[in-house]
Amino acid sequence: MAASSGGLRKALFRSPPTVETPSKNPEALESLLNKIQVDIEVDNNLNSLKREMHEQRMAKLRQELEHISQDQWKYKPIDQLIGF
Repeated sequence: MAASSGGLRKALFRSPPTVETPSKNPEALESLLNKIQVDIEVDNNLNSLKREMHEQRMAKLRQELEHISQDQWKYKPIDQLIGF
């Protein structure tokens, strides 16, 4: 048991493995920047598409509301039909 805890202690105090920094690898930096740029562009395009779709739905609802108000005279109010 003492031997296993000694191995654990050695593993805890070892220096961490070296991670290659982007300054040492320009291809990795460029790849990372490209990935970030693509993510940003996708988010922007998605938000723009959502906004356009929302505007289209609102325009369609406005048209339906206008159509309903033009036809309103044809029908009795629901309150009268129910008896309120």
